[in-house]
Amino acid sequence: MKALFCFLLIFLMVSDLYSQEGKQENILKIEKFGDESKVYQSPMETEKLPSKEESIKTERKVIIEKPKAEPIMKKIETRISESLALKKAWKLYEDGKFNEASERFKTLLNSSHRDIALSARLGFAYSLKNLNLHDEAFENFEYLYSKDYKQEEVVKNMVEILLIKQKFSEAEKYAVKLNEEDKSRFLKIIGNEKLKKSFREIEGSRDKRVLLEFLEKIENYLNECLSPEVFFEIAKALKPFEEKEKARDVLEKLLSCKAALELRAGILYELSSLIGVDEMLITVEKEEKAHEEQDYLKKLTSLKLDLYRKKLASLEITSLEIEKIAEQILKIDPEDSSTKALLAWHYYNTRQYEKALSIFSQLNKKEPENEDYLVGIAYCYNALGKDDDLIHLVESSSIYSEKLALVKADAYIRRADKNLSERDYSKAFSTVNKLAKADDPISKQKAGEWYCKQGFPVLASHVDSLNDKACYFKEQFPHLEFEGSYRFKSGDKGFSRLKEFSVPLSFYYPLREGQKLSFRIIQRYVSSGSAGENPYMGTFYNYLNGQAQKNSPVYSKWLIQPEIGYEKEGYPHIDLSISTTPLNGTVSAMPLFNLNLDYRDFWINLHQSSVQESILSIQGQKDPYSNDKWGRVIKTGVQSGLNLNIPAPYWFSIYGEFNYLWGKNVWENYSLEGNLSFGRTFSIDETREFDMGIFYVIQHFRRNTNFFTFGHGGYFSPQIFHMVGPTFRYKIKECCGLSLDIKVSAGYIYYRTDSSPHYPKISGSDSYFNASALNDIRGNYEGESKSKIGGSIDVRFRKNINKNLSFFTYGKGNVSGGYNEWNAGLGLIYYFMP
Repeated sequence: MKALFCFLLIFLMVSDLYSQEGKQENILKIEKFGDESKVYQSPMETEKLPSKEESIKTERKVIIEKPKAEPIMKKIETRISESLALKKAWKLYEDGKFNEASERFKTLLNSSHRDIALSARLGFAYSLKNLNLHDEAFENFEYLYSKDYKQEEVVKNMVEILLIKQKFSEAEKYAVKLNEEDKSRFLKIIGNEKLKKSFREIEGSRDKRVLLEFLEKIENYLNECLSPEVFFEIAKALKPFEEKEKARDVLEKLLSCKAALELRAGILYELSSLIGVDEMLITVEKEEKAHEEQDYLKKLTSLKLDLYRKKLASLEITSLEIEKIAEQILKIDPEDSSTKALLAWHYYNTRQYEKALSIFSQLNKKEPENEDYLVGIAYCYNALGKDDDLIHLVESSSIYSEKLALVKADAYIRRADKNLSERDYSKAFSTVNKLAKADDPISKQKAGEWYCKQGFPVLASHVDSLNDKACYFKEQFPHLEFEGSYRFKSGDKGFSRLKEFSVPLSFYYPLREGQKLSFRIIQRYVSSGSAGENPYMGTFYNYLNGQAQKNSPVYSKWLIQPEIGYEKEGYPHIDLSISTTPLNGTVSAMPLFNLNLDYRDFWINLHQSSVQESILSIQGQKDPYSNDKWGRVIKTGVQSGLNLNIPAPYWFSIYGEFNYLWGKNVWENYSLEGNLSFGRTFSIDETREFDMGIFYVIQHFRRNTNFFTFGHGGYFSPQIFHMVGPTFRYKIKECCGLSLDIKVSAGYIYYRTDSSPHYPKISGSDSYFNASALNDIRGNYEGESKSKIGGSIDVRFRKNINKNLSFFTYGKGNVSGGYNEWNAGLGLIYYFMP
């Protein structure tokens, strides 16, 4: 009975040992080498390996003492206890408790039972390996190899550790001992890791030659699809060196390899930067057909989306392909706002404004604060002429944008220009005044530019007062103007000829909102040239009556005239000046004034001004043969005109003038004048225009006083005057900084003058005069008729020199009356800017 009991115990012990080793099949461990992973379910069965003499001898010798003979029951109990301990150790290993497992395994390494000791060393080696104690793990695996224990499994682990330690030659030496399948797999892994290591040594090289030589050296591995990730990195490294063809060749060869899909996606993305979009799309479509893995297909879809977007970005905004490509993108991503926006801009730029407006409006509903969508809507309204909608959109938005402010300002300006074309000037200026009162600088700038274009630089400068880049900026500051001019008027030797040199000095003081005061002192030198001894002028009949010359006539004189002015730019444009005839003239000074009201298409002028045709008419004259003075002719009158566009670019202009002419001891006179002209304006560009038309002028004076005997005024005064012919005008106006204005007229002239008495104003009785004197007194100047070709020219130029200084010049000529006149001047303007 006792013997039977012992037998049962031995049986149970042996079966428990085998069940303990069998339990190892539940062990789960994952070992990773490079990009390859291997899952082991249990230690491998023992296989016959090459002889131990060929193996590497372990450095750590474990001495197993031969157990002393013990009683059989004691051996059985020890074996059962060690088997249970081994089982617990493997359980700890399976639970991932490698530290605890290694300690348990370590206590069993010197077991007297070979199978328990070797199984414990195997578990101990695995635990050390999982604790990254690779050197110690390798020693234990090497010991097991020397004991011919589970050779295939042990060698695999040794190779794996050698790979981790990058001892590739030793790893190859052990790998060849494996079966063909594992040997092939491990040799490929080793080759792969060796290649990676070699690449890492040159990876940071900035030398293109090094990369190309390395690629040439390992190119055969590419054909074998070995280490595709290395070749992938090489291709990326070649791109900065402009070796795009080489990089492309490598990437395309990699696509023929069965690389991991993650890497394959990377290859495609890199390739997409090296080849054309259309070619790449074909490649992606082939990939989609060749694979079914959903994550990979998602990546391909994402790449395709990027390619379509890249294609879209490369197209001209007006390209007909945009609509097609946008449709493809929106199929993949229907909520792609950027593509919708680009499509909308495409429609806008191809003048499909309604389509563009529809898309921009949809986008704006989703993102009402997006500036680009608001700008798109505003631009569409602008293109469709919906200025009211545009202005409401911008002014109701809480977003400030320069683009929105600009397009709103343009809408206001367009409104104003439309009002101008309809001759509703009050509404035009009211519209721009609203714009001028806006808070944003762009609106003020646009209003300022419009005012300047209308000829109101002071108003422009006050509205756009902070824009120091504007050419009209300086007009808000006081400025001093100095001018010098020369005038020559033809005539007979003596008093009808005139030479004049004038030096006006003017000071302008801007007030606000286009108002300006001016103060002027005009110094002028006038000269007629000498008429010789006993000239035929004044009361020459006294000389004929035997009276000696009493006074010397004035042949030349320096004169001085003051003037004060006020101007208000805008609508209406008011210009008022008050001055006098020369303060130190021969005849006492008289007040002069000029009031001009300009309502754009209608203007009226009230004036009292000096006739500037001779010394007699300018400042008066002393009678050489008496103590009388006469002359200093003034004309007091009204002038009014109408300028119409009928319609633009054609224009029509008409004006009329009436003047009452009077002076000291001068025969009173009046004149009527009318002018009618018609033409067309040709706009060359924004700053240049050319006018061409025809004109007709008619003029009438009641009396002919174009003489220098007593009672005459000394000015051209025909009974009837006609002139008809073409007129031309060329203008350049770059804001207020540069202007050129050339006016030329020519035509056929006919005029007739009346006969006029020698002495319209007689002093004294006929009984006092002798026959010669009486004949002179009763004599008449004969009238005349004349036909000729005449004309006039007027050229004015102004340019800014720097921020403080501008200069201007002008020249005028007139050969269309009973005399010829030429005038030229040059001036400087200094602005008192800070």
